[in-house]
Amino acid sequence: MSKHTSGALDRLFTRLRDPESARMRRLREVLANNVWYYDPVSFTLNYEIPDSAAVYQVLMETIYNSDKVLDWLAQVNSKTWATPQVVGDLVIILDEVVNLRLVMDGHYSFSQS
Repeated sequence: MSKHTSGALDRLFTRLRDPESARMRRLREVLANNVWYYDPVSFTLNYEIPDSAAVYQVLMETIYNSDKVLDWLAQVNSKTWATPQVVGDLVIILDEVVNLRLVMDGHYSFSQS
């Protein structure tokens, strides 16, 4: 992780670990109709792979710049179980959590809530 992002990540992680934060309330709304679920203990987004006992995890602490966002999306998209809904829902969640426009523009800053 870049030393330039550690403060922003600390703020993001604090908001995501606080169940009453505005970010967590919005994330719960987004996840309510989503195939992914969030685990605050492991700090991961999880997807239960159909017809399998396996769970795919996206490690939230690794998503702090555009390269990392694209890497996770490419990884998920390359999986045989990754339907357009699975990938699309992940994009929606990531946008809600880290504000993809800021990350993709290279601002290395997560939206405040």
